[in-house]
Amino acid sequence: MKKSLVFLLITIIYLACKNKSESDLFCNFPAPTETFVSKYMLENEGKHRGSRQAWFDLMHGGEASNWKAIEDENSSNTSVLIQKKKRHFNRGEIEYFAENALSGKWIERGSVNQAGNIRITEYDAPSNTVYCLGGGGPLYKMSFDDNVWHLVNDDYRFNGNFLELITLEDDSKRLISAIGGTPYYSDDYGVNWTRSSGLVVSGNYLPSGLEVDNQLLILYKKDYWSNLGVYFSENGTTYKKKLGFSSYDSNTVRLRKANNEVYAAEKIGTKQINIWKWNGDSLEFEKIVDKVTVPEAQEINIRGFEVTNQEDQVKMFLLDDNNYIYTSIDLGLTWNKNMPIPSNPWDVGLFAFPSNPDKMLYGEVDAYKSANGGLGWDNVNRWWEYYGDPATKLHADIMSINEFTTRDGINFCLISNHGGINYTEDYGENNFNISLFGLNVGQFYDVKTDPNDPFYVYGGTQDQGLQRGIINGDDSPSELVQNISGDYGHLVFTHNGEHLWTVYPGGWIGVYESPRIESGPTASYEINSSNETVWIPPIIPSSNANEDVIYAAGGSIDPEDNGSYIIRIENSDGFIAYSQLPFDFSEGGGTISALAISPFNDQLWFVLTTNGQCYRSTDGGMDFQLVQEFISESHYLYGSCVLPSNVDPNIVYISGNGYNFSPVYVSYDGGQSFTPMSNGMPKTMCFNLAMNKDETLIFAATESGPYVYVVDKEEWFPLTGAETPNQTFWSVEYVDEIETARFGTYGRGIWDFNVEELVSTFDKIIFDFAIDLFPNPASEFLNISIEKFENLENGKCTVIDASGKVMNELKLLDSKTSLDVSDYPAGQYFLNIEKEGQTLSKPFIKI
Repeated sequence: MKKSLVFLLITIIYLACKNKSESDLFCNFPAPTETFVSKYMLENEGKHRGSRQAWFDLMHGGEASNWKAIEDENSSNTSVLIQKKKRHFNRGEIEYFAENALSGKWIERGSVNQAGNIRITEYDAPSNTVYCLGGGGPLYKMSFDDNVWHLVNDDYRFNGNFLELITLEDDSKRLISAIGGTPYYSDDYGVNWTRSSGLVVSGNYLPSGLEVDNQLLILYKKDYWSNLGVYFSENGTTYKKKLGFSSYDSNTVRLRKANNEVYAAEKIGTKQINIWKWNGDSLEFEKIVDKVTVPEAQEINIRGFEVTNQEDQVKMFLLDDNNYIYTSIDLGLTWNKNMPIPSNPWDVGLFAFPSNPDKMLYGEVDAYKSANGGLGWDNVNRWWEYYGDPATKLHADIMSINEFTTRDGINFCLISNHGGINYTEDYGENNFNISLFGLNVGQFYDVKTDPNDPFYVYGGTQDQGLQRGIINGDDSPSELVQNISGDYGHLVFTHNGEHLWTVYPGGWIGVYESPRIESGPTASYEINSSNETVWIPPIIPSSNANEDVIYAAGGSIDPEDNGSYIIRIENSDGFIAYSQLPFDFSEGGGTISALAISPFNDQLWFVLTTNGQCYRSTDGGMDFQLVQEFISESHYLYGSCVLPSNVDPNIVYISGNGYNFSPVYVSYDGGQSFTPMSNGMPKTMCFNLAMNKDETLIFAATESGPYVYVVDKEEWFPLTGAETPNQTFWSVEYVDEIETARFGTYGRGIWDFNVEELVSTFDKIIFDFAIDLFPNPASEFLNISIEKFENLENGKCTVIDASGKVMNELKLLDSKTSLDVSDYPAGQYFLNIEKEGQTLSKPFIKI
């Protein structure tokens, strides 16, 4: 007898909450009273989406910096480094960095019970397993047979728009996704990946696609300004262009599937549309509608293009920019105007359930459902209801909607959002959160440790609120409590470390006098200014630790003033007083993006701006002098961090978007001039810096991962370990009491690097054997000759390809060995032999 998954889920939730255990998947969430829904978020949720993206673009220097392509290359290099590390170290082991000058251990800290942004899902019926991609790119899976999430792969940053599973002719499965804008495929359910061919590397556009008859069609373009096209692949290994569009704008095209029929639509002009249908026999698109006008539409919204097929009746849907629905039952030749939907869908668009096309959903901040083919719509639940019932209510921001069928023939839908994944069998009437525990994809803007307890942390996140809690002592990821909803960054402490200040996008600043127990802030202040370029404006504490005072980057205290000032904000028993310092940074063309006060001289202040200017004040912030500009043609350094030294009053570090400049600069004259400090660090965005107590190590949180600067060596080194996620690292602080660099990542939660030892010198091993490879290049056999073979430790060697994938592992039993490479694809390979923790690597070419 078939059992409904809903019945199983309800049973699991009940039993898990009744008998809490390690497998408690469905009730490990804060009690409803613990999460405070901020009034500011109630008024502004959904309004900041465009501002956030503009801030991201501003920070990275916009399209002119080519930052996406640069970071794709950085991420690829990180993947190779991770694979190399995995061959030498295991999770939780002490690892060596900086040419073995630094040793330490990476520990994942959580949170495990506050899932973040999930972009897309896929399902494998035979194994009853869900696959998903987090907003930062990690791949997870969960089988409904045990309801436990497992990390599949975070060695790569997968593009969240594209995840498909196809069945090959031998009934094996192939998982398809994209890395750096280029499609890849995996034949072992996501562990190892191979790059597809037939497409020019993009980096500036993330492909999306769909499966039909175990074949693939994807929307793709080679670069930002190239026109979009649809590309076909028989099995995911190679792609060929099948249809070209007249625009580069992804908001003008849509690819949809009804049963196994695929339709492509392109908006041309404001009211006209072209439609093509895919012919599975000829493997070509056939144009079925040419420049048809939707006369009553104000302007077509292509996100509303959806197609259903019920009893061989094809029905098409469109939207206009006033949210009116238009339907066609003659394959798009004529269109009828219907009632409007309640709001404008996001990229997820309209979704009709294949199992019952009269049932529909769409998503923006909230999700909406229709039971009559789009004629009427109801809200599934308001986003704020999630905080009172996270087990059965949808979180805000709907990212994707997909329907699947189980091996028992049960249809179900997965709704991805900024709080994880919800499961429904009744078209959105009842929704169950299957991501309440173990889906560790939290996106953190900032992480701060309680000044009085190195094992108590606070974290400001993207859409999963302000979180707090105790770090586990057994090195396992921890559960954290979300005490207030929303997005938070720039956490600072005042009043001798007892009070916590936070910033919400747009400049709503809150202070917690009892941060461990308060749900909402004791008091707050909003920067209500017309100049809010910096989405989450930075704040710093007063140099006097006894004061309950912060300084915030404005904006202005005058809503009519378009300037950029430093605002002084003081809390006194829940009463907020504020004033404005006189200097207007907007006169230099930018706004404040980072600021700091010297720990040696409270009159010495530093400010960085969004347009590459560095300012210095010697009178406590009353007046500033421009000391240096980081501007070249259309490029500028967006200053993200100012870090004055605590041991030398003359040293100041700054960081920013280093795609056309150095990511980090240093001053040796108290901030009067700065010199590049980029040796060893790639071109990247450096968000944040932190120092150990004696300042022999400088830690950096960057777009391309964690880095450490060893002062003795005058060089940056990647701090990526064997199990460190390939992620954006957004924040870092150094916790002196436990000698730990604590990082916040933008997609895999909080991570600690525990420093074990730093040595000033290190004698490298002189290998007392030699390797000779011939012929090189090789076509069939590669001869390996070892001089002084007796000096090998165990004769074990590994052959890897250029991406770090292990091709062969063998044990050398003699000084001369022949390796069969005839089945290797053409390319570069490396033969590695280990001794005393170090590797001697010899390259060879297969032709």
